[in-house]
Amino acid sequence: MRKSSLATSNPLITHLGDFPRGDALTKILFRRAEYGINERTHSKEDRIGYLSRLSSTFYPRPEYLRYSMLFDRLVRAGYEPRRNLIEGNGPSLCERSPGIVYNTAKTLPIDGSCLLLAGATGSGKTYITKLICAQYPEYIDHGQITKGRIQLVQIPVLYVRCPSNGSLISLGRAFFLALDERLQLHGFYSKRAEKTSASTEDLSQAMSQACKTHAIGALVFDEFQDLMDASHKSSRGIINFLLSLRDTIKVPIVYVGTFPMLSLFGNDGRSARRSAAGGAVLIARFPSHDDEIWMAMCDAYWAAQWTKKPSKLTPQLRKLIYSLSQGIPDYFHQVFVRAQELAIESGHERLDEDTLQDAFDYRCQALHTTVAALAKGTRSEIHAFRDLSHPWVEPVPRRARGTK
Repeated sequence: MRKSSLATSNPLITHLGDFPRGDALTKILFRRAEYGINERTHSKEDRIGYLSRLSSTFYPRPEYLRYSMLFDRLVRAGYEPRRNLIEGNGPSLCERSPGIVYNTAKTLPIDGSCLLLAGATGSGKTYITKLICAQYPEYIDHGQITKGRIQLVQIPVLYVRCPSNGSLISLGRAFFLALDERLQLHGFYSKRAEKTSASTEDLSQAMSQACKTHAIGALVFDEFQDLMDASHKSSRGIINFLLSLRDTIKVPIVYVGTFPMLSLFGNDGRSARRSAAGGAVLIARFPSHDDEIWMAMCDAYWAAQWTKKPSKLTPQLRKLIYSLSQGIPDYFHQVFVRAQELAIESGHERLDEDTLQDAFDYRCQALHTTVAALAKGTRSEIHAFRDLSHPWVEPVPRRARGTK
């Protein structure tokens, strides 16, 4: 791939390496469970244990390929205005201390933008995000590039899991914990965060300083809906903190979560998309059993059968699988794993309609209410489960079209 002259002259970008594209990207994202046909002869206990491997199965949807490209574009575009971290500043940019570099420049021309990924629970948002993050170096030491003038350690992407308690202060501390783990600083930043006052403004400023110090290319906040679901604070307070992050940190931010987080950005899809200047990707559940991507994903799972009498995936089985999962990948995963488990334990050793139905009926009771609501097909029933659907992406059920 030919690099632009701008990218070539900016070490913050060139040392990221080339991001995979096209077939190379699809190959990286498409994952099958480790499986050997001879393993069907192993003991019941071993074969049931092998079922845990199915959690690595992943078939990328077109939306996730688009998300991957937007993600990389966001990281690289965010570094363009920051070439002065390397060039033309000399040692006046920062002062040194053991293992840590602090910026002394009052302002840095860092461009801020954000990318939003929202989708149904169990649709693979976290999995795809971690796969993308793994395509970048964990960190890049620019000591040799700058000939010792600036000991800059660049972090291309920092992944932060939002705290389940919904606290904004806890979010800041989760950021510093992730930073410590990445740089192996043994709690340096986390201890500093504990000593700061319980002020969102102080935490925002501290996060901003850390982003500049370590040239963080993008911040990824996963399970972002927890800030709303658990905090019980006004949406205005959360939005104000987001605005503070964008205005103060000015580093690209990737928000990942279920559909409820969209209400933090606006009351309609257009507002949410405007809030995500780098792009917004919304992932709906699969619309039908004959969706091409859904069928390919089912095939990838079905290829790993540890039962002694492997069966063929027939059209009837495909329809039943969709009926029991309603197009939610994680629901299909649960039913498929439990069905194999039941077939092996019972000695039936075969995946068929009865085994799948029994697995759903007796081993997946937690799914029953949700699946029944989604199968009913009315908007009022579907949208009662906000983690699984949203009016902006949920298709109108076929039987409801043309009706009032």
